[in-house]
Amino acid sequence: MSLNISSTVRLASGTRMPQYGFGSPSAQFTYDAVTEAIKTGYRHFDTAQMYGNESEVSRALHDAIASKIVTRSDLWLTTKWNPPQPLSEPGVQTDKVYAELRASYDIFIKDAGLEYIDLMLVHQSRPGPQGRANHWRALVRAKEEGWVHEIGVSNHSEIHLAALPAPTPAVNQIEIHPWMQQRPITSYCKAHNIHLTAFCPLVRIDPLRVADPVVVRICQKHGKEWAQVVLRWSLQKGYSPIPQSKSAARIHSNADLFDFELSPDDMEAMEALEVGDEAAASKAALKEVRGP
Repeated sequence: MSLNISSTVRLASGTRMPQYGFGSPSAQFTYDAVTEAIKTGYRHFDTAQMYGNESEVSRALHDAIASKIVTRSDLWLTTKWNPPQPLSEPGVQTDKVYAELRASYDIFIKDAGLEYIDLMLVHQSRPGPQGRANHWRALVRAKEEGWVHEIGVSNHSEIHLAALPAPTPAVNQIEIHPWMQQRPITSYCKAHNIHLTAFCPLVRIDPLRVADPVVVRICQKHGKEWAQVVLRWSLQKGYSPIPQSKSAARIHSNADLFDFELSPDDMEAMEALEVGDEAAASKAALKEVRGP
């Protein structure tokens, strides 16, 4: 499988998106981390209104363009609109969602000279079918006007996706890694040509997973680090992993994925790491601490 840091995936519309992405860290580290990632070769950058770092991401991208390190067309910027909490049906009215999207665009995109948002997602699936439809229609309007090029969702199940009005989301961003493979939703998305972006692809560097003997053995076989093997698994599955880091050394290491390939036996061994209910319980516990 020939992959490199510039490899792209084809979305349903025909648009090519850089497959490998960079998840932006907390605001105080964002500018330096994104700048380092650009220099390292990353071209796909993920942020969100909820993260409070859109300004730092856009400023780093703007400065890289101004310095002629990259052009705007080289870059892919994903951000997310987050439904407020608590929230009940019918959710936020479409006109209000649209106004919030536009305000975010004016502040973080237009003023930074970035021209457009490559991909806008609805960050959460709350509150219910009517609310999800109202929220989705605001993104559809932004796409029709052209200042958002592609639209999608995050944290949406197959039931959520099936109930959305047209058009079908280009992307669904969910937690995926070898210990939490989410096979029902990944199968649904594949069948409906919805590309999957994998957040938390390194399972939050869980010490139990870092010490997993299956992955340790595969690391030794290829002379690679644990994170490199786990990220390579995600790429070979066809997902778009978006690892996050504030460390220049880790940013470089996480990009060193393209001089080896996991064998079918390696992939099969990692497929068997799924822990199912245990992973779901772990995610539920994390939500209790961090919120949805």
